[in-house]
Amino acid sequence: MNPEQPPMEAHRRRRTRPPIRKRPGKQPTPPSPPPPAELNPSQPPIPQTTSPLFTLLPPEIRNTIYAYTLESAPSATSIRYHRQAFYYRPGFQSPKRISTSLLQTCQQIYNEASLLPASLNEHTFWCHRPPPHVQNPSSPFDYFQRMTPRQRGAVRDLHFFTQQYFLEGNWGNVWKSIRDYEDQLRAVAQNPDSQSQHSTADGKTENETLGILAPKTVTITLRHSDWWFWEHNEPMGIDPFQPGRILARDMGRASSPDRRAWGNQFTLVPSLETLILEFETVMRKRDQMDRIVEIARGWRFPLVPEEGVFLVADEEWEGWGKGYRWIGVREGALNGRRLRLEVEGAGEDEENDGNRGVPRLLPLGGDQREGERVEIDPATEGEYYVVFLRWKKVKVDA
Repeated sequence: MNPEQPPMEAHRRRRTRPPIRKRPGKQPTPPSPPPPAELNPSQPPIPQTTSPLFTLLPPEIRNTIYAYTLESAPSATSIRYHRQAFYYRPGFQSPKRISTSLLQTCQQIYNEASLLPASLNEHTFWCHRPPPHVQNPSSPFDYFQRMTPRQRGAVRDLHFFTQQYFLEGNWGNVWKSIRDYEDQLRAVAQNPDSQSQHSTADGKTENETLGILAPKTVTITLRHSDWWFWEHNEPMGIDPFQPGRILARDMGRASSPDRRAWGNQFTLVPSLETLILEFETVMRKRDQMDRIVEIARGWRFPLVPEEGVFLVADEEWEGWGKGYRWIGVREGALNGRRLRLEVEGAGEDEENDGNRGVPRLLPLGGDQREGERVEIDPATEGEYYVVFLRWKKVKVDA
């Protein structure tokens, strides 16, 4: 060994390990923000003694004007959804807007009409695959938390576009989160040390003071692409009173109801007066849909079962089970396309649609009016079958 040669250890590179980075601990869930405060003007209202709107028109006419102005509508400047998007359908071909400029005119108009945007319009949720611009698409809790108590208490109509797996697995959680939040509001209001403005001592209802959500109508839509394994042409099956997925061959079989099933969760919405189910599929599955309609006649949804209050099929309603059709992209375009959640320019979209224009629901059979019969291009388009079912609130004799 050469004595001048340094030992081998001196030539070795020491292997150094990178410093271990500690994962940050789970952040605590931030507390719910306080509900928005009601608007309290700093100046008294100016009497509108010379305005024809108030001196000549009765309140009924003014309310009609307010309703026409404050109803949501497609914005003239908005861009249209791509026709292949899952959320493109009759009534939903572009973003909608509510013009609230009228409410900024004067305090008297605001006092008379400020709650109309909440009470007149349908509040729509997407569970899941929403339009890209929608905030809190599948969380009514987050959506309504941003409203003032009076706005929340004025809400009447809700609409849920929900995939079947979400309806059968998460419907109860949607309402439980809302009711838990309302219990928190009640606890704050009943606390004698609380400075809350939501006291019920003046005789007002909880809807007015706390903003308890009490909708009158709920619409649930299952589109063709929402059914279990629609992309594999799976037969459709649904049972509101059994948890989880139901096969088509098991529908209508006698079984004991399960309290976890989505059809038993309407007890969390005792204010409900009308339930509407909108079911859609492709035209070749029309027979399957018609079978579901027949079975649905026997569905009875509990509202306040201890008092004998249920939602029962409103077969006297002229729209019960009535079939409609509309023309969209062919099923393969929905099945094979990569999901694109951006919206397209109106001009480009119209060009790609072959100048088809706004999609419309057309009645089947002899109810079609002249000019409503639409031919389809099977290379690019498909025909969809839609039915509407309605249940009404009834006190059932024991």
